[in-house]
Amino acid sequence: MNGSIDDGWIEATFDPPHLTILGLPQAASAHRKLVSDGILIALTTKNEHGWTLVLSHIYAGIEAILPGRLPTIHELREARDRLIPRDFVHMVALIEPPTKALLARVNRTETAPPDTIAAPGLPTSVRCVQMHLDAVTDDVVFGTEPA
Repeated sequence: MNGSIDDGWIEATFDPPHLTILGLPQAASAHRKLVSDGILIALTTKNEHGWTLVLSHIYAGIEAILPGRLPTIHELREARDRLIPRDFVHMVALIEPPTKALLARVNRTETAPPDTIAAPGLPTSVRCVQMHLDAVTDDVVFGTEPA
């Protein structure tokens, strides 16, 4: 969980306007990782609804933030494994552009007004949120093997 040079994730500091552009204005921590085609930026926070991870890819060496490509599933998984505690936290990636209603649910906190919606981030940002399972029912199918 502590970003180090060994795994490539290094703690980073961003000012509030950049956190908003990257998609998580209320980020508690920020990390960056150099990859072959740019930089991955990971922002994390935890509120009463659970953990949120926003992963963005940008091009390196440019003063302005320039979106790169969508992070790969492998990069999302690695960021989650390195930066979110492993105490049985299940997360889902929100791949589709978030709607206002979905953003309202994801970003609501006790301290934020209910009509405040955070910026969704760059076109290359992927938001992962903690998933809560209430119950497993008989209609849930596990695996791909025929019955």
